[in-house]
Amino acid sequence: AAGGVATEVQGRTILKIDGLPAAKVYADWTGSPAIRQKLAQTLRPQAILEESTLQPLGFRISGAKELSADEDNEESFHTLVHPGSITDGDGLECMAGGFKVGDPI
Repeated sequence: AAGGVATEVQGRTILKIDGLPAAKVYADWTGSPAIRQKLAQTLRPQAILEESTLQPLGFRISGAKELSADEDNEESFHTLVHPGSITDGDGLECMAGGFKVGDPI
């Protein structure tokens, strides 16, 4: 599977992955002609939820959990989010947030 690091994030929009426009990286990862076609159009935003439904982005998140005597209070798990649109600057606005700069995708 392809992977990179979120290097610029604003809310639930991933602006850059590995320093490159996120939508361009995602188009390369998926190899989707439909996403490439929408990326080539100049009008923004471009809806891509239909195209991204079967190709979500995954990342690991951490959170507090119930404590037992021999555990710490952090647990992590993987989650999936779907890019919903290509934004100005070729970012990816996702249907849910949670990404932070430095997160592996």
